[in-house]
Amino acid sequence: MLSKKRIMSTAAAKDSPQASLTVAGKVINPHRPPTRSGKITVFFSLEDEFGLLDVTMFERQYQRFGQLIFGQSHPVLTVTGTWSDNCLILQHAAPLAKN
Repeated sequence: MLSKKRIMSTAAAKDSPQASLTVAGKVINPHRPPTRSGKITVFFSLEDEFGLLDVTMFERQYQRFGQLIFGQSHPVLTVTGTWSDNCLILQHAAPLAKN
């Protein structure tokens, strides 16, 4: 079902040559450490049955999607972003649809 929606596993995302990726998983350990600039940066991992994938979210996306990350206890999300330096830079996030 997920492959029909072009949603990759965490393992496939790490090996993908694509610039833009969509991955689904459970949000693990979201944290927002203080930064020198004062701008918001959030780090978390997505976990699926194949492993973990590190995700970074910057202030603009935090304003739009932060409630999805911190609003529930370990939500399951689809995250779309660009692959950079062994992590996914979040561009969009949404709850995983049940159908």
